[in-house]
Amino acid sequence: MAPVIRFPLDPTGTNPNNLVINEAHALNTGVQVRAAIPMYGPFYAAGVVVTDAATNKPLTANQYSMVDLLQDATMLYGQAIYCTILITDTTVSNNITITYQVLGGEYQFSDQALQQIYSTLITDNRTIDWASVLNKPTLYPPSLHEHLLADVYGFESVVAAIERVRNAIVTSDIPTLQALIDWANKEWGPLSGMTLLTAADVAAGLPVFKIVTYDLIQGTLAALQAGATANDAAIAALQKQQTTDVANISALQTGQAADQSAIAAIQAAIAAIQKQQNTDVAAIAAETAARVAGDNTLTTNLNGEITRAENAEAALASSITNTNNALAAEVSRATGAENTISTNLANEVTRAKSVESGLQSSINTVASNLAAETTRAEAAESTLTTNLNSTNTALSNEVTRAKAAESALSTGVSNNATAISAETTRATNAEATLTSSVNTLTTNLNSTNTALSNEVTRAKGAEFTLSTDITNETNRATAAEASLSNSVSAETSRAQAAEAALSSTISSDVSSINNVINTLSSEIVALQNYDTTNTNGQGVKTISTSAPVGGAPGDIWYQI
Repeated sequence: MAPVIRFPLDPTGTNPNNLVINEAHALNTGVQVRAAIPMYGPFYAAGVVVTDAATNKPLTANQYSMVDLLQDATMLYGQAIYCTILITDTTVSNNITITYQVLGGEYQFSDQALQQIYSTLITDNRTIDWASVLNKPTLYPPSLHEHLLADVYGFESVVAAIERVRNAIVTSDIPTLQALIDWANKEWGPLSGMTLLTAADVAAGLPVFKIVTYDLIQGTLAALQAGATANDAAIAALQKQQTTDVANISALQTGQAADQSAIAAIQAAIAAIQKQQNTDVAAIAAETAARVAGDNTLTTNLNGEITRAENAEAALASSITNTNNALAAEVSRATGAENTISTNLANEVTRAKSVESGLQSSINTVASNLAAETTRAEAAESTLTTNLNSTNTALSNEVTRAKAAESALSTGVSNNATAISAETTRATNAEATLTSSVNTLTTNLNSTNTALSNEVTRAKGAEFTLSTDITNETNRATAAEASLSNSVSAETSRAQAAEAALSSTISSDVSSINNVINTLSSEIVALQNYDTTNTNGQGVKTISTSAPVGGAPGDIWYQI
């Protein structure tokens, strides 16, 4: 079994993620029409490919049909969207594949229930009584249903009446009628006791026994001809009005279709704008996250550099302290050495003076041995001088070494002071540069945040303006459509009322014409058959008031 996938809503019918390729279906057997319902719900009619798995050939349009139009989605997205495919060709095998574009989103549903419904419906041969159908409406909404005038039935009587009017008009041009009237007047003369037929009698339409004059016939026919002309003009105007109404209704339908297309285009534009807004929001969120991550990284690096600089400054301070301590220790050591040398020199001088004093005392004490003692003393003095010179040389060397050590120590302190000054200058410069970078970064971040806030404000304002414009346009289109529908209804009612009035007028005129024609026919027959003077040698003619033998009331018979 194929995995169940949840597809996103595809309002355009072009999302490649919603394309299902070669979905396999096994059709039912033993039925003329077999149903196949795509697994993932409603699909776009455009791009559907049904293939016979046995022959691997795509089916043609006359081998299958798409049913169950999803009307709301079709009107919303402007493309035909169906739910079911019916295989109508019995030569197609029971295994097919379908490639289709899924609508997806909230319209996606299970195909198993619909498949079961169609299978049950197709194989169910039971008859259904109309009375057993549940929830059927008592009335159905009317819709415009037009017919050509040539396809309309029931006007035969009107056509026949108009034809009789035409014949009467044509007959008025034949001199035979006048000759017949002249012959009747010549043969019979004025009919005693009879009155002339008047226009009022003709208008009354009642059967009377009166003499008809040619002028009355001519005037009546002229009136009938004028009425027929007026009727023809009214019929032509009605047909023209019907043509105009049909054109108006067609134009209204076209306008409604255009309005629906415009509404669909607006809805598609709304969907595109919403999609773009979602994209913009995602991009803004991604950019914000990237900037926040960059700021965090920069802050981390900045904190690390500050820590390193502080550690370097602490190490430098510690080094300076150690150097100062070493310098103080060296100065203390040199001072102690100088003090020791001074003490030793003083002690040596004191010792020398003591020896000299003892020698002088020995000289003074040993007077007798003065020469020897003088020699010994001179020798001892020479030795002492030598020793003193050696001591002086050693002392001089020690002083020179101490001065050199002091000079070297002074030079080391100077060099350390220079290094400390240079390191302090470098650290100060690095801290100033780092501070400047932090300030620049803060300024750029503030500018970015300000621009981002301005862009969000502008996008929200544009979105509100667009939403307002769309709402206004939708309200205007709805109001225009309602006004147009009202105008169509009013025009249809007016045309129907005018048509009914004209039909009533025509019926009345036809009835009057029939009455006049019947009256004229009766009068003409009476003129032809009635003879009270027996001038033609056929006897006196009489209209019976009672049924003669073998006759009926109203029969014309001869009294010989």
